[in-house]
Amino acid sequence: MNEFFKLDNVFFRVMNKCWNYLVLNFMILLTSLPVVTIGASQIAAHTVSIQLIEYTDTNVTRVFFRAFKSNFKKGTIVWIIQLMVAVLLCINGYYLMHIDGNLFVLMGTIFLTLIWIQIFQWGYYWIARYEGDLKQQLIASFKTGIAFPLENTVALFWLLIPVLIAGLSTTFFIFILYMSLFLVLSICQIQRTKQLLKVSRTLEQNT
Repeated sequence: MNEFFKLDNVFFRVMNKCWNYLVLNFMILLTSLPVVTIGASQIAAHTVSIQLIEYTDTNVTRVFFRAFKSNFKKGTIVWIIQLMVAVLLCINGYYLMHIDGNLFVLMGTIFLTLIWIQIFQWGYYWIARYEGDLKQQLIASFKTGIAFPLENTVALFWLLIPVLIAGLSTTFFIFILYMSLFLVLSICQIQRTKQLLKVSRTLEQNT
């Protein structure tokens, strides 16, 4: 019976992990609502995720807001770039669907889409993991994503899986939307970070 009340037993470890996931999920939602702060929110989410993976436990709120504040400028710049690319993608998509299925425009759209995904996938993580000049961080993150296609694909799976499930039916859409208020965002975030962190460790061991 005494074992049950020990803070290091399985029950309390599981409950603590669930609590950390819930808090991280709330932090991501809260700091993403203004839209313009999504970049800084992603960096902070990666920072917390790295600590939860490497150290099992951390003060989620304190670490999140500290990373959010210190990386706000970089995160906002990267996110503005992504918004600009997204606008170009929308224009190209409209052009392809309603005006002319031009091969040049199609190739340009595919290229811009890949850039957008790579920045979202690796850019924010790289800023969270490493210090340095923003331009060099983005270049390094882009090259790394290309050099590790397997981990990149698995991380991309965790990025897109909620969207894919939500698109199956109205019921699944409502379910994913509801669960995103509690756990979906944090679970997918941490699983993505695990894959990217695996690549980082490989690179760090080889340098």
